[in-house]
Amino acid sequence: MRKRVLLLAGFSIAFVSAVFIILFKRFFVGADELMPGRNTLVASAILLGLAVILLYFIFVPRADIKGSENRVFRLNWANPFSLSLALLVLGLSAFAGLINQKIIAKKVQETSFAGIKEEVVVGDKILNPFWDEYEKIASDYGLSIEQLKYVSKNRMPNFKNNALFKDEPKSVDVLVIGDSSISWSAIHSITEQFVKDKKIRFFAYESLPLNPRTAKMFKILANYYLKDDAIIIFSNNFAITRDYKINEITMHSELEKFILNEEFKSIKTSLDSSKTAPQETKQKSWAKASKPINELISEYLGEHGFSLISPQFYTTFFEKYINKEWFDIKTRNSGGYFIDFNDGVSVTQHLPKYYIAIPTPKLKKIDIGITDSQIKNVKEKLEAINKISPHKKVFLLNPFTSDGEYLIDYTFYKTFYEPLGFDIMNLGEDLATYPKMQLEGSYHAANSGSFVKSIVFGKKLQEYLNKQR
Repeated sequence: MRKRVLLLAGFSIAFVSAVFIILFKRFFVGADELMPGRNTLVASAILLGLAVILLYFIFVPRADIKGSENRVFRLNWANPFSLSLALLVLGLSAFAGLINQKIIAKKVQETSFAGIKEEVVVGDKILNPFWDEYEKIASDYGLSIEQLKYVSKNRMPNFKNNALFKDEPKSVDVLVIGDSSISWSAIHSITEQFVKDKKIRFFAYESLPLNPRTAKMFKILANYYLKDDAIIIFSNNFAITRDYKINEITMHSELEKFILNEEFKSIKTSLDSSKTAPQETKQKSWAKASKPINELISEYLGEHGFSLISPQFYTTFFEKYINKEWFDIKTRNSGGYFIDFNDGVSVTQHLPKYYIAIPTPKLKKIDIGITDSQIKNVKEKLEAINKISPHKKVFLLNPFTSDGEYLIDYTFYKTFYEPLGFDIMNLGEDLATYPKMQLEGSYHAANSGSFVKSIVFGKKLQEYLNKQR
């Protein structure tokens, strides 16, 4: 009996969805060429109805999946409310995708690729699309930028090209450690020009976490390369709260092996980094938009004791098959591409749409809303990081596009880093005296923003080092 009810519910929602989507297309969207045809809409509605059966098995009270990592999802046959909510969220997930498409379709048609500069291919590289902007800014600061004229299209630089691995032992004055908050947002060769009497090196890669395992890796690097009076600067922003497993180093297993086995000592200083082929990586779309309806619904359900795995069911699993034309346009236009500066560490995003960094607001601690378990987790990570060496440590407060993000990051510093003796270096001060810093929407630099941020970082680092003398 239950199976019949389940199948009937699935096909019923498929029929209702088909009718609703057709009416939606006819009266609210119109004959937009970017919209899928009626046949594909009906087919998608049927697929959505059948998918309800799957969702029914994964839609469970949050309490059932919170306690134990090994607990198997329990079927909740006695609660028809679960099925009703699953149907509602799934249907709205599809409709939200169509609504969002209608809202921005016209804008995409008008601006598609308008912000992406034409590529000029030179051998195995391309001409830096922001070269003219770089030249103009560099002339005001007397910077050498010839090394930035030809770049690669690549998201993940080959870490073995990192200049750090070509240095002599005990020769580095400043080591910058971090994730994409700095690796996507600062160019090593520009920042180092502001502190010519000190050797600066970056060890920063996308999603590189701070945890007890990476602390071992950082300790090896610090002991081998840093001078006794060197400083270490950390830039990790909000990623410190992520619940990485204690022994996880995310995507950097090859890097971990390279450092922990001390293979870096075998790299010769004469290695020409420009001849090392960059790694090919998949690019992701980093479209910036307001929260979709289905995400808001999912948040509401979570507050009332329910959790849905993958609330963006339609856009994640169906859109690229049933509405490929729109999916391709949206992905291609919003994603841009990554520019690799061929130094083994620095990349930036080339985006058609960008935001401008705002100056630092009046800094104060705020409620950042993290749980007791997260607080304990962060403290354990930072205590391990703080033990990697006796060197002076600095927290980097990056520029942002909103006051709220500044205050959250500053609160992290005051709550966790300052009690351990970390200094703070604020890159958001006096931004009005520099060219506008372009960001992708939060703290990642975009376009010429990484060049500007490199200048700001260099000048702030120079000021900090002068105070330490």
